[in-house]
Amino acid sequence: MDKNHLSTITPGQYQYRLSQMLPWVHVRVFRESISNKEKLCVRLAGFEIDAQKLFQRGEWKAL
Repeated sequence: MDKNHLSTITPGQYQYRLSQMLPWVHVRVFRESISNKEKLCVRLAGFEIDAQKLFQRGEWKAL
């Protein structure tokens, strides 16, 4: 997966890890709202986080 472009991430299920020292975790990417289709959020351990922030700091792997 191209690590330089958020556009490669679409709604769906992925594995994510912050660094190579941490294990992969299962996350779900979804659109924030119908009216704001451009903004993606990530659901991780019951929390909703802006996908842009996570994308810049970690590795993604499609399931």
